Amino acid sequence: MWRLFRPLRYFALRNREKTALDFMGTAIIATILIVPFLLVPDASFFRAGGFLDRLIGLMSALTGFFVAALVAAATFAHPDLDREMGSGAVEMKINDGEETRWQRLTRREWACAIFGYLSFATFIFSVMAAIAVPVATSNPEVPWWLPDQTVLKLSHWFYEIRYTLMLLFLIPLGHIMTVTGIGIYYLMDRLHYKKPVIVHKSDAA
Repeated sequence: MWRLFRPLRYFALRNREKTALDFMGTAIIATILIVPFLLVPDASFFRAGGFLDRLIGLMSALTGFFVAALVAAATFAHPDLDREMGSGAVEMKINDGEETRWQRLTRREWACAIFGYLSFATFIFSVMAAIAVPVATSNPEVPWWLPDQTVLKLSHWFYEIRYTLMLLFLIPLGHIMTVTGIGIYYLMDRLHYKKPVIVHKSDAA
């Protein structure tokens, strides 16, 4: 069963810069995305044709892109990809039965961890959004099983509940966007990085 959630091992990886980017990037992006809906309370977020509805198609397409990027990272032929990362290394906790230690990832392992997580996250986001939109646009009648007192209390907290539900989507979206930026950086730069080698004149000759 745990194998189904293997992509989430991204969160178990240790690196100071990664942790700062995860929290700060997600918080900044989620804040920016929710501001328009705070300024315009009637803006469509959950309704058909609204923000979340439009994201479903985008996230579905991104899932395929991230799977392709995962395949590329796993099969890309470059000798430096299979060497342990040096400066700014990302580490993974290893339990070999006798002791627990932190092991540095190779660039290939780190790239695969990024795009494996993004493939999983965008797929789950698409599914959850596909459920949320029709539920939010369904018949607005109050469910028969809800007590009248509960309905009354919920009506007083309508906007608080709405913004909380919005954050439940915007925070994962902010993190997906943050990790996407990291992944694109690795595809553009680090996967093609070649460690400089000092060549002596005698070797060059």
